[in-house]
Amino acid sequence: MPKTRHPTGAMARGSKRLAGRFHQLRTRHCRTGKYLKWTKDADTAACGWCQYKTQTREYLFKNCKRRKTQQKILWAEVREIQEEGRAVSRSETYSRMNNAPIRF
Repeated sequence: MPKTRHPTGAMARGSKRLAGRFHQLRTRHCRTGKYLKWTKDADTAACGWCQYKTQTREYLFKNCKRRKTQQKILWAEVREIQEEGRAVSRSETYSRMNNAPIRF
């Protein structure tokens, strides 16, 4: 359980829309094809960009052919952080999301 539920630094400065998308991703309630089909807001779970049969979080962040440029930028930043050998705080995550190449 987090020590505090109050917004911190970059999270508080970021947009409410961005914070909402971040939490949707974390809780698996983001608007992927799989989720939209489950909620009956879509007839199919196909990817909206490339029409692959099932669009999931993992598919968007790792495999979608129409999102390769954004994926390269995302994973380069992840590698950079891992190479530095440090954990990323939630406020830093929000800060990086404010400049994210992938828009939701």
